[in-house]
Amino acid sequence: DIKFYRSINELFLRIDQSKVDQNSRHYSKIYLANILSKSIGFAMIEMLLEKDLFDSSGIDYSIIITSKRQFIFSELETLKKKCSKIFIDAYIYAEKNKEESLRAYTSFYMSLMEFGQCYSYLSTNNRFSEKEFEKNLLSDALIKSIMSYNFFGEKLLHPIAYESLSLAKEIKELAKYWEVNLNHLPAIKVIEIELEKYSELSFKKNKYSSVDKVLKAKEELDKVMDLASEEDVIISQATGISNAIIKYKNLPYKRFGNVYSEIASFLIFKKRNSNPDLILKSNQNLDSPSIFSRKSKYSIISKKSNIIYANGFNVLRMLEEL
Repeated sequence: DIKFYRSINELFLRIDQSKVDQNSRHYSKIYLANILSKSIGFAMIEMLLEKDLFDSSGIDYSIIITSKRQFIFSELETLKKKCSKIFIDAYIYAEKNKEESLRAYTSFYMSLMEFGQCYSYLSTNNRFSEKEFEKNLLSDALIKSIMSYNFFGEKLLHPIAYESLSLAKEIKELAKYWEVNLNHLPAIKVIEIELEKYSELSFKKNKYSSVDKVLKAKEELDKVMDLASEEDVIISQATGISNAIIKYKNLPYKRFGNVYSEIASFLIFKKRNSNPDLILKSNQNLDSPSIFSRKSKYSIISKKSNIIYANGFNVLRMLEEL
């Protein structure tokens, strides 16, 4: 929600204009930046999932590349850079003024943000295009999480020390899954040993890590998809794509049925048509404000000759009659 991001932005401005000391100002801003970076991560997961949904279905993704979606993506990128700047400014200030506690919290939040970027890609079964960037991001996140752990552990701040160390383990597990070698970092070998120190403490987490959860969810999804019928897959894909179109085209929800019907028709055509020369076209005008206010009518056309082989409202019947 852009309103949420803008309200956070206003809070940053209020903090900058406040009369509190600079140290307190940095603490307030990194705390807010941490909240903001997490919400950006969730938004990125949603956008990546939508793209993957279109890619796997073969439906033209450009249908939701609207000015609204481009604006949201641009805003997210701007806010991500803002979070980075807030963390870097706080870190530089902490280094310069020997504010070790501020440096430790800033390092922890920076590590969380960097891990969050990787987690967004892991959750959606994606990878960064540049392998060196991926390795550097994971390396930097691990170094920062260990740096924060060292401070919190030394000060006997056990809950946050444990959280920092758990984050380091998450980063290590993700790097292992992606086959990114982080063995050049000495700390990689002692994470589990250090975690043992917290095995008896009450705040210790007993659940799977977030990386484990994602990987186990992928396994379960693969099993479900193996057992799913063609109809189940079409219903699932058509529902997700239709919701994305309604959202980004800003259409009244009462048009959902017509959107769903068209998307399902294209998916059926893709799965049932065995002639590479044939394509399916709809009479919907994607630029019209009245798009999907009426049910779609389809044509099955030859790519080579442009001859129309069938017209109608039911694609399955049109294919059967060819």
